[in-house]
Amino acid sequence: MFYHTWPKEEIDRRLENCRTKMKAEGLSGMVITDENNVTYFTGFRTHAPWTTYTRTAWYFLPLKEKPVLLLQNMMAPDAMLRTQDCKIQSYPGLYGTNLETVKNIMDSHGMGEGNVGWELGYEQRIGIPYLEYESLRRMMDQCQFVDGSDILWSLRTVKSKIEIDCIRKACDATSFALDKVFNTMHEGMKETQIVKNFFSYMMEADADKPGFALIASEKGHYDRISNIGSDRRIKKGDLVWVDGGALYNGYWADFGRAGIVGPVDQERQDYQACVHEVTMKAIRAIKPGITASDLAGACIDALVEYGFDPSSFDCGRLGHGMGIMSTEPPSITQQDETVLREGMIINIEPGFVKENGVFNIEENVVVTKDGAKILSGAKRTLYEIKC
Repeated sequence: MFYHTWPKEEIDRRLENCRTKMKAEGLSGMVITDENNVTYFTGFRTHAPWTTYTRTAWYFLPLKEKPVLLLQNMMAPDAMLRTQDCKIQSYPGLYGTNLETVKNIMDSHGMGEGNVGWELGYEQRIGIPYLEYESLRRMMDQCQFVDGSDILWSLRTVKSKIEIDCIRKACDATSFALDKVFNTMHEGMKETQIVKNFFSYMMEADADKPGFALIASEKGHYDRISNIGSDRRIKKGDLVWVDGGALYNGYWADFGRAGIVGPVDQERQDYQACVHEVTMKAIRAIKPGITASDLAGACIDALVEYGFDPSSFDCGRLGHGMGIMSTEPPSITQQDETVLREGMIINIEPGFVKENGVFNIEENVVVTKDGAKILSGAKRTLYEIKC
């Protein structure tokens, strides 16, 4: 029976790359407590990520010795079947971890002295209470707790073939679901029912689970691009924009498409064609060696060239990375100087909002040695939704 999330070679590669970077940075080890990072190094996922803080997971990655995954008793039996290349230990309580146990693990694995990396920096979170962190820091008086975020992101932003395959399958499930949700949508349907159908079609297409969905469908409210759905019923003439993504083996997709209830008018079809061309211009600019800010500039220049306000689709950026999380670094902004590398996943999402609709055709692409390959699918022109 299959239990492991990824093959041993994939886990070994991640550990080896991390240890190489740890050694270069002078770290004696890293303590990982954020669920996404624990999953990345072990393959272990809980049944309900992000919904409970009751049972803290600790992953200790020393420079040389075998890593240790410390879990509350309930999770340990399953972790023994699903993880590779780490030793499982467990603790009984529900009211915090015994910090003496943590200290003993660190001391016995060469992490009681020197610099120890933690998830302290950009777009990282420690998964333990701050007071526990401070108590442990005082107990470990022979070592320094330092930020290991740069190491973690340098590993996670560049995807392996296995990771790219997982994202491709998540994109395939999302593409199927978008096509089907628009082809089965009709006048009078509630936004909430559209979202439920979208999720159902993701599962029909072999996704592990639905990830998220956003929907905009009403004149005067098209700037609500974070709307998760309401009891509003769509009506003739509405542009309906749906954005979301499925998960496959822990990895995300994230893109959206749009349609009009009734006949598709020429003005909005032209807007849709413009935003598609803007998006494709940006994608054609992608190659290893350019920066995220270069890519943001390409999006902004193309939008301005067509006479559109780049700030009207106000999500704070023109794209982002993606992987175990639906959004990851880099951010496609003029402030982000991250250099794109082969294997990165970049979501490109320039767009604009008009009184009569949301015009955004997000694409998920992988950076290749020659440019970029699009992983997202579904129809780019406006769907005609049944009246």
